[in-house]
Amino acid sequence: MNRPSFLNREDAFPYLSILLLIGASLLLVWLFRSFVWPLFLAFVFYVAFESLHKRFLSLVKGRRNLAATMSMIGVLVVILGPLALLIRQLILEAIDLGIRVKDLLASDAILQAFPHAPAFLDPVTADPFFWVEQQINSEALWVMRPVSF
Repeated sequence: MNRPSFLNREDAFPYLSILLLIGASLLLVWLFRSFVWPLFLAFVFYVAFESLHKRFLSLVKGRRNLAATMSMIGVLVVILGPLALLIRQLILEAIDLGIRVKDLLASDAILQAFPHAPAFLDPVTADPFFWVEQQINSEALWVMRPVSF
């Protein structure tokens, strides 16, 4: 029995091997796709701090552990220092925002601002005269507040 040439093992084996190699490579890339960004950053940091490490190595006369420790501290200072300052600034801004919102809610300015913003007013109440009553009560309280000289 004579087989067609495309079914011959000797002819099909190289193509099948190439196809399996390409498939395995694609599966490997798919598997390690989440590590691409950290590997890229590790390479960038290596290139950026290699000269610093070599200077530390010559400074401590070839003691590799001490040079590696100094390099690691240098990298942490360069990376975590600005990050800590940024986080500190974000926390201070959040505290300031909280104080401003507290002051706004404690004042009567919120009652005067909502009637001019129907998009905020409509979900709160379906009664269109709700804010009118609040405004009248607020003005009555304003008149009744004690004045000190």
